[in-house]
Amino acid sequence: MRLFVTVGSFGFDSLITTVSSAEVRQWLVESGYTDLLVQYGSSRACFVPEGPAGLRVDGYDYKTHLDADMAQADVVVCHAGAGTLLQGLRLGKKMVVVVNEQLLGNHQVELARSLAKHQYVVLANHSNLGEVLATMPRTTLQPFPQPDASLFTQTLDRQMGFSV
Repeated sequence: MRLFVTVGSFGFDSLITTVSSAEVRQWLVESGYTDLLVQYGSSRACFVPEGPAGLRVDGYDYKTHLDADMAQADVVVCHAGAGTLLQGLRLGKKMVVVVNEQLLGNHQVELARSLAKHQYVVLANHSNLGEVLATMPRTTLQPFPQPDASLFTQTLDRQMGFSV
């Protein structure tokens, strides 16, 4: 199984430190993960490129597009940035969300909680991430609804007073 971890355009030292820990990496091996790819952003100093036997580990700071890395993953761990979440959900990926509580106003919490409430993602934190990742192969999440482009035009027509 392949795990992709992404922090987006910022750093997220505590998440990268957690996925670099020997404890979490051992959980991964014992749970059947064979590959760990980490997009660590500005948190390079926290990333450990070596893993235990049976786990291939690689990482990078930034890429223009994460589509290929996300598409190849069985499970994606990410911050609760809206763009990253939508990208993973539209690809049909199992998503584990760790909120970056260091961001201004902690604006990611509401989105993460709402998506978890609807069972589109699993919400985790630094202390339980290894355990959550161990359960992901057996976890069933709800499929994220496909976008309906007609909703915008219908709403705009209503607001402008056109008959719908």
